[in-house]
Amino acid sequence: ADMVFMPYNYLVDPTVRAGLGINWENAVVVIDEAHNLEQVCDEAASFSLRAKELAGASDEVDEATRNAEHQPAGALNVDAYTLMAVKKCILNIEEQLYTVKVHRTDMGVGQSFDGVEALNLFARAGVDSGNVNLLLEKFEQVIEFHGRATNLELVAKAIGRALLHPHAKALAERYYRTYVEEEPVDLRRGRSDNKRGGFFGGAGKPA
Repeated sequence: ADMVFMPYNYLVDPTVRAGLGINWENAVVVIDEAHNLEQVCDEAASFSLRAKELAGASDEVDEATRNAEHQPAGALNVDAYTLMAVKKCILNIEEQLYTVKVHRTDMGVGQSFDGVEALNLFARAGVDSGNVNLLLEKFEQVIEFHGRATNLELVAKAIGRALLHPHAKALAERYYRTYVEEEPVDLRRGRSDNKRGGFFGGAGKPA
């Protein structure tokens, strides 16, 4: 028998498990410091997505497009349609994020919604359970072609965590909250509308 040691997030995050080829069928799992496990599970099933990360993802698609134009014949492994589809998806999500109305409170400028609002935002951007698998395949093609598309990876992970589960809507309604906030002003850019959307899991839906 093999004994494998790994951090919590490697074990509980299905994306990481798949990427590392970890199969825990018929395995005995021993968890040390298990009081930390709940927070790790929440983080593995949640996401936070900033407007600047969406803008960075859009730039990465532009970089991939420029690189694709200079590929020799027969070497191109991402087509123009795939690049355009990913770019459109990112721009649509960014547009929908900025349309969310938030309110000023003592804690800042933000608004809390039911968990399903994150799914509704993606749906308004043209991303839903019916096309999410095909769309994520396109993201993966662009990410692989680009080679270092960290922002694209963040956007793809957010979409996957919100929509890939077969019962995504029911889980979102019961266990999640969506929070959208305006982050502090970036003095270098002079902007105060850098929004961040979060889809956060928990033990149950707050009253």
